[in-house]
Amino acid sequence: MNIGIFTEIYHPTINGVVVSIDTFVRELGNLGHKVYIFAPSTPNFQDKSREVFRFKSLPYPVSVDYRFPLPLPPSLFRGIPQLKLEIIHSQTPFFVGAVALYLSKRYKIPLVFTHHTQYTEYTHYIPLPQKPLKRLTMKWDRIYCNHCDFIIAPGNSIKETLQKEGVITPIKVIPTGVNLKEFENLQPERVRKRYKIDPSLFLLMFAGRLAREKNVEFLLESFSLILEKEPGVHFLIVGGGPEEKNLISLAKKLSLGQKVTFTSYLPNEEVLNCYAASDLFVFSSLTETQGLVILEAMASATPVVALSASGVSDVVTNGEDGFLSSPNQALFRDRVVELIRNEELRKKMGRQARKKAERFSSSNSALELANIYKSLG
Repeated sequence: MNIGIFTEIYHPTINGVVVSIDTFVRELGNLGHKVYIFAPSTPNFQDKSREVFRFKSLPYPVSVDYRFPLPLPPSLFRGIPQLKLEIIHSQTPFFVGAVALYLSKRYKIPLVFTHHTQYTEYTHYIPLPQKPLKRLTMKWDRIYCNHCDFIIAPGNSIKETLQKEGVITPIKVIPTGVNLKEFENLQPERVRKRYKIDPSLFLLMFAGRLAREKNVEFLLESFSLILEKEPGVHFLIVGGGPEEKNLISLAKKLSLGQKVTFTSYLPNEEVLNCYAASDLFVFSSLTETQGLVILEAMASATPVVALSASGVSDVVTNGEDGFLSSPNQALFRDRVVELIRNEELRKKMGRQARKKAERFSSSNSALELANIYKSLG
């Protein structure tokens, strides 16, 4: 099949949406499908693939990684029939998503929408009154979903939320999953050497976009409490984003400068090495839909301590492959300290985490998605 993916964010930015798109593009390609991507342009960035179509964009007036897409050129509209798209798959309900909806209606092409996140939790980026903005966002989200032919939810929590909000379009839970082959032959020793982390230190890790909704401040403040009980610990924070400078400043304010390493954005291979080098993965976001980085940590047989929240609880089984904690720093600290001190339990949870990850294969997820495409064609 010929598939058009419409997204508001793509390379060079790296976040969960981009990782999900890349994963499905690769796996759908392995199944013999042709995938084209439509996304806003980014200055001084050139795509390697000819299957990526960019349209002009402007930076948002607020500090986000996204770019504001300008009206699409007529040439792109004329080019859609030439691509003979059989499915349009939107990754956003907003500007680019509206274009996907228009093209779907105009050319009578089925529209699939992946509902990646809880959009009402991201309205703080827009400097407008939050209560009416959240209501408007929720209303448009429902309207958009009900104009689609099918919705993909990365986790059960999103599916349940959409149904409660009045979405009647069919919904299926299909997590992005992980490519387990990528976790073979990793080189974890490179990580400690590159960042000059003493091999004797216990290594905590967080991976993700450094933005307000990821709640990384909670992890830094909890880490300062962890060090009071277990000083032989180092914290590796992998990722970049609009809050990176503020988080570095907070680490210094908490006197954690020598105990925390910020890597900023890393290539995927290096991120995988970081998972393999770490003893424990910690996570504090309350707005996840599938916790993809948690699955990646699990694929490295690294257990997880995370805040109990929608999306995260779909992946982590408390007491089996990690711990789920309430958003209380002392309780979170105690869970981490328990696994630092109990090596046998930590390794047991690591083995269970790997087994859990094996159930979330990206190839199986792509096969499920392809079957949905075919049912709509």
